[in-house]
Amino acid sequence: MLRGDSVGLMLANRPEFFVVDTAAQHLGATPFSVYNTSSAEQVGYLFSDADNRVLVTERQFLPVVRAALALGGSVEHVVVVDGAGEDATVSLDDLVAAAPAGFDLDAASALVEPGDVATLIHTSAPPGRPRAWS
Repeated sequence: MLRGDSVGLMLANRPEFFVVDTAAQHLGATPFSVYNTSSAEQVGYLFSDADNRVLVTERQFLPVVRAALALGGSVEHVVVVDGAGEDATVSLDDLVAAAPAGFDLDAASALVEPGDVATLIHTSAPPGRPRAWS
């Protein structure tokens, strides 16, 4: 994940949501939520609109995620908070373990600027395509 990247979060109400959301912001990335009741077509549209390379999700949502990814989008990395699924997913625990030695959160956070986008919010709008707000 790079500064300025967007990061999709398709999670239920769980502690990892806050941790990942805050971590993305501290790295200068822009997180956005995906309603976990959305259809594959809706999720695929959000991925295309936000142009996110990373998605953090749960195993229970992988069928919808896979169907959405088959429709397109630029997601390169799917991180699963409750253990990796099949295919090319990685668990959140494995991602944390792979962090470079000596990572300095304070230094990374110091690079965040007041004008950085904190989050993307997609709201429903006629004729059925969500509208992005930042």
